Amino acid sequence: GIAQLSEGKGAVGLDLQVEHSMATDLMQRLMIESEEQQQSGFHQGRRYEYGEGVAQDYGEAAKWYEQAADQGSWVAQAALGNLYRLGRGVPNDPVKAYVWLKLSTLDMDVWNPPDQPPSAELDEVGSRLTAEQRAAAEAQVRAWKPKWLRDIDAKAAAAHTTNAEGSP
Repeated sequence: GIAQLSEGKGAVGLDLQVEHSMATDLMQRLMIESEEQQQSGFHQGRRYEYGEGVAQDYGEAAKWYEQAADQGSWVAQAALGNLYRLGRGVPNDPVKAYVWLKLSTLDMDVWNPPDQPPSAELDEVGSRLTAEQRAAAEAQVRAWKPKWLRDIDAKAAAAHTTNAEGSP
């Protein structure tokens, strides 16, 4: 404490540096884990969707695609959206199809020119939605965060709660 103060560093400033470093490390670790889960989940889903080395099983494909899509994989989001659009392995659900297909196109904008039109599948499923369904789907798209980011938010909220409870 005294050495810190004599160097012009208060204990609070040091605590904030340590917390920032720990948060950065946590975020990097969760992002790496997320990327690994995205790749693994997408490839497993593809194997089941097309029967590559396993019996074709759309339900199992949907499970793996959803795991990868929830981590932020745009290719898994597109694949899962199409399963919902076609009712393969999951109920035919145009709202869920729209949400996953829309999320995939938003993430693809990073890689594609901004004037790229939405996918034909997104247009097709969007045309089947009522105004209320489209509004609900768009709200879900706006609110969506990848799992790794939700995990960080949860850890930060838990730490904040723990710190608040420990405060006098």
